[in-house]
Amino acid sequence: MIPAQLSRRMPYVMLAVVAVLPFLLTALGAANLADQLTKLFPAAVLALALNVVVGYTGMLHLGIMAFFGIGAYVTGILVQQYQYPFQIGFWGAAAAATLLTGLSGVLLGAPTLRLRGDYLALVTLGFGEMVKDTLVNLDDITQGTKGINTVELTSLPDSLRQWNVTSGWDITMYYLNFGILLAVIFVLRNMERSRLGRAWIGLREDELATSCMGLNLVKVKLAAFALCAALAGLAGCLYVYAMTSTTDPKASYDFGHSVIILACVILGGIGNRNGVLLGVFLVLGFDQIVIPWVDQSLKSSDVTWFEMKDWKFMIYGLSLVLMMRFRPEGLIPEERIAHEFHDAK
Repeated sequence: MIPAQLSRRMPYVMLAVVAVLPFLLTALGAANLADQLTKLFPAAVLALALNVVVGYTGMLHLGIMAFFGIGAYVTGILVQQYQYPFQIGFWGAAAAATLLTGLSGVLLGAPTLRLRGDYLALVTLGFGEMVKDTLVNLDDITQGTKGINTVELTSLPDSLRQWNVTSGWDITMYYLNFGILLAVIFVLRNMERSRLGRAWIGLREDELATSCMGLNLVKVKLAAFALCAALAGLAGCLYVYAMTSTTDPKASYDFGHSVIILACVILGGIGNRNGVLLGVFLVLGFDQIVIPWVDQSLKSSDVTWFEMKDWKFMIYGLSLVLMMRFRPEGLIPEERIAHEFHDAK
């Protein structure tokens, strides 16, 4: 287990490294990695959103990509300059994506949160598949499998535009995503210490005891569901700007991606913000940075019979099996969960 003192200091060290890393990569001639890191920030916000439901309240959520997709398409429709009349800009689109996905979370949660365990998981799974198919089939609005393209920040100063061209990475999107991630971490940190946050933790530990304390469990669950959906919609907004497109719904907002985000939460440590961020860096950083680098190195060495990308899901599966066997609480577990696993020792 990572020592508690090191666990407390690790976030500050990681944030300092992330803040200066693009300039170090640019100096080393690897500016393209900074762009890859930019795409990890929306995934980090999404994993933190899922941690609200799975980590804080103990409910299993298998449809997080549905809210991510709704936020992405709300953003694409509101800001794309050539096919839609709105063009409200980044901040307006971010607010709209957050509010509308939060509302969709309430609409889904209100009639279903009396369900428990596997039944609730199946409802979220079904909702995720419904949203994905809806995005594909509403061609006149969503552009079907082509997605909404050419989504980008506008009205940038000329100095920033020139920097983006000459440096090889988008400094504006990098630090915009980084700043929003810091804001989300700050909000969740305060939520954990609030009365509602303590109610979430109580719900996870013992639902019956929490209800006996006079709390309305449906409202407590609904608040978690709404916050999870709202943050997932914000992550979808950041993703669209990072990719400059909503991309293909079948490839980007499917059940498989929901499972990968859940794997990030489990691997890093359920209920622990720092652990979740570490899980995103390990799982998605391996997928988006390490695998392409290894495959490119093998191709340059004339090794054509092996590609790591063909084996990545086997690597993910083996990692999860080993984690569940030897460290089921995650790499940086939440203190209460760590005590539950190690009380016997």
